[in-house]
Amino acid sequence: MTDARVARGALAGPLRALCVLGCLLGRAATRPSPIIKFPGDVAPKTDKELAVTLTCISPTSRIIGYTPDLDSETVDDAFSRAFQVWSDVTPLQFSRIHDGEADIMINFGRWEHGDGYPFDGKDGLLAHAFAPGPGVGGDSHFDDDEMWTLGEGQVVRVKYGNADGEFCKFPFLFNGKEYTSCTDTGRSDGFLWCSTTYNFDKDGKYGFCPHESLLTLGGNGDGQPCKFPFRFQGTTYNSCTTEGRTDGYRWCSTTEDYDRDKKYGFCPETVMSTVGGNSDGAPCVFPFTFLGKKHERCTSEGRGDGKMWCSTTDSYDDDRKWGFCPDQGTELWPWGRHTPPAPTAGLETFLSPHPPQASAVPP
Repeated sequence: MTDARVARGALAGPLRALCVLGCLLGRAATRPSPIIKFPGDVAPKTDKELAVTLTCISPTSRIIGYTPDLDSETVDDAFSRAFQVWSDVTPLQFSRIHDGEADIMINFGRWEHGDGYPFDGKDGLLAHAFAPGPGVGGDSHFDDDEMWTLGEGQVVRVKYGNADGEFCKFPFLFNGKEYTSCTDTGRSDGFLWCSTTYNFDKDGKYGFCPHESLLTLGGNGDGQPCKFPFRFQGTTYNSCTTEGRTDGYRWCSTTEDYDRDKKYGFCPETVMSTVGGNSDGAPCVFPFTFLGKKHERCTSEGRGDGKMWCSTTDSYDDDRKWGFCPDQGTELWPWGRHTPPAPTAGLETFLSPHPPQASAVPP
C-alpha cells in the first residue's frame, strides 16, 4: 500500500479515515492509510451504513497542536462542526479530551514528523491516518507545509485595534484603494493591519495582523513579542530563525539573550509569510527592488515557471533573500460543499511544545 495523493482542497474523507478506520478495523497499524480509501474498505456500504455498525459509539478525540494559519478557537470550532456532522446522522457521539490517549489523536508535522512516514512538502500528500494499535495507532497527521484556510483564502484574526478578535476582510478598501492582504500603509510604526469590514473609509474598523513584533505563539515566553536582536549560541539574530530546530518552525527569543534566559516563542505566520526560497518563511517586504525595478506586489518576473515570488528584504538585488508567495491554501473544513454523512475535516499546523534544540542547548 502506498500513501494516497489527495487533490488539494478535496479532503472529503479524513473523518471517515479517522472514525471508521479507528473503530471498524481491529488490527494494529502498520502504515498510514490513504484518505478516502483505506485497507479493509471493501464493502459497498455507505459511510452512514458503516458508522451505524460501529461498536465504539463514543469515540474520543484530542487535538495535539494548532496551526499558526488559524487561531486555536477557529480550529476547535472547525473540528467540532465536522464531528457534529457525523453525530447528527449516526449513533456516534464524539467527546473531546485534553490529556491522555484518545481514539482519534490529531497532529501536524513536516517531512519526517516522528511516525516513519514523512510528508512531501507543499502540495501532494495532505494527510494520513493509522488504524488502531500501539504507538501511532489511531493517529491522524496533517502536512504542516500546507496552508490551511476556511475556504476563502488566508484567515487572519486581528489583535488590538478597535476590532480585537474579529477577522480581516479581504479585500478591503482604504483611501479608495483595495488591499488583498495586511498592510502597513498609513502607519509610521511598520505594524501590519487590516480592516475587518470591506470599507474602512466608511466603517473605520481595524486590527493588527499577528506578527512577531506583537506576540509569539507557544514556547515559554508567555506570548511576549520577539526581542530583536537576540543572541543564540553566540550568534546575533535580527529576525525569526529556524536555527537549532529540525522541524522548520520559525522562532525567536523573547529576551535579548536566549543563551542566558532560555525564553522563546514561535513566530506567527503572517498573511504574507513566504514558502520555500531561502528566507525561512519570513514575510514579503513591499516594495522591493528586483533588477533595478520596484515591485509593490508578488511577481513572476525572472522565473520561467510562472510561480509568484517576492523579496523578504527591500532589495533582492542587494540581499538575494526571497520566497514564494502564499496561495489560497487548502480548506480546513469545506462544510458548505458536502452533505452528511460524507463530512470533511482538516487541520493545520503542529506547534512544537519543545524549545529550539541544539547540541549546546540543554533539553
